[in-house]
Amino acid sequence: MIKFFRHIRRTLINQNQMGKYFKYAIGEIFLVVIGILIALQINNWNEQRKINTQVEEMFYKTFRELEYNINRAQNLIAFYKPKDTLYYIVRNDTYDIEDPNQKRPCFPCILSAFESINISTEAANNLYTYNTRVTSELKTIIEDIDLFYKDYKVQLDDMDEEMEIMVDDYNSMLRDTKTWYSAFNNKKFAQYEKEIINYYISDPFFENWVAQYEQLAYYHRADAIAFISDAFKIYKRMSEYFDFKKSKALMVDTDKFKYFLGVYQGKMGNLTVSLKEDNYYLSLINGKRVQESQLYFDSDSTGYSRLGYIKFNSKTLRLSAGSRGKFEFSKEIE
Repeated sequence: MIKFFRHIRRTLINQNQMGKYFKYAIGEIFLVVIGILIALQINNWNEQRKINTQVEEMFYKTFRELEYNINRAQNLIAFYKPKDTLYYIVRNDTYDIEDPNQKRPCFPCILSAFESINISTEAANNLYTYNTRVTSELKTIIEDIDLFYKDYKVQLDDMDEEMEIMVDDYNSMLRDTKTWYSAFNNKKFAQYEKEIINYYISDPFFENWVAQYEQLAYYHRADAIAFISDAFKIYKRMSEYFDFKKSKALMVDTDKFKYFLGVYQGKMGNLTVSLKEDNYYLSLINGKRVQESQLYFDSDSTGYSRLGYIKFNSKTLRLSAGSRGKFEFSKEIE
């Protein structure tokens, strides 16, 4: 090809056709420039394709990371669930030590531990580095993910830390003030058993600790529920855009629970279970006061919301609200 072009140039020069030679030279330069531009464009296409592949991979990692964080939040809510009954027993003095038929509650279980979410944001942070190299639509999604984590991570990390400090302070107090602290889970327990049980059922300071723990746990759980609510919106959005497969364990079959929709009557007021845009809601109406929270199901007949833990049974609904107790609601006949 190069010899062919050289032959043309020599012929034009030998024939003293300089006008045609210059035209040819300009044409040759034009072809070279076009070739370079095409090569650059192909290179840009290849680079953009690589970036698009990397971006989709980062979105997938962020999608799975969000899945992990939702699961962590759900574990936190499940952790606090059995403590609701213990709050009520301690703060309402319902345990009778003299009653042999009454099962002894696990009093130490209330304040001995806590659950943390420990939100992971590594994948989301890496995704944000591609913010300036994507389409405007993807940029909006990336920025929404970044804002979502900025709103929740500090808030939930602070609550994790508050719970950790309180549990550590309480256990340090027991260690420093109770001679029977070391007797747990060893042969000395029988020696101190009566003193230990009396502490849990009659010490007002223990009840104060429980009251504080219940309050912090309520806000901890409420933050986790709010996190799950907003996380699912982003989770579904990424799934629909990239056709990522959603976790069956996380997604609720909304048709499965439509049997529970309706109004339930009780002493606290009316509870309404409603379905809005594939999300279930629980509304408590007491006079002019209305409290509404998103309702999540963790089994075929149980769920949770900011109002408390829910259990459905045929035509009734039981709301467990910690130290306030358990409340029964009967479904209105349609």
